[in-house]
Amino acid sequence: MLIKEFCEATGLPRDTVRFYVKQGLLTPEVGSRRSNRYQVFSAEEVERAKLIKVAQRLGFTLKEIARLAEAYENQSLTRERKADVLRSQLATLGEQAKLLDSMRAFLTAKLAWLEGGEVGPPPKIDSVTRPKVSEASLPKSASSARSRREGVPLQKRAAARRS
Repeated sequence: MLIKEFCEATGLPRDTVRFYVKQGLLTPEVGSRRSNRYQVFSAEEVERAKLIKVAQRLGFTLKEIARLAEAYENQSLTRERKADVLRSQLATLGEQAKLLDSMRAFLTAKLAWLEGGEVGPPPKIDSVTRPKVSEASLPKSASSARSRREGVPLQKRAAARRS
């Protein structure tokens, strides 16, 4: 299928598809003749695009998705590594869930305050903070992966927590 049909099948905008191709996340076949350089996408590419969308919703970056896809295709992704990636992502999703719960609580309190005639002090936004999962609660390899992903060496993060 050509890019137009591919976009319809995946729900992705054309520019996003072109970006994914440029980044190597999608690899359509390209016509070999000079006059026909159309990109032809397969059903496998549609599934891959859907997987990319799901992975992004789960909080993976495109770089992480590309690295994991490459490791998977090279069959160098061990069961232990897969489990570590999933544990790390579960911890990240837990952090996001706590943040969303905190935001929901603030908005609920604010709405109740408004509907109650704005009596008393308004709820404070200070209560909405980004919760952190302690590094100790993560598996060793997951905390290392998180530190690498955040670009901060684990030793520096530990030293910063102690001070």
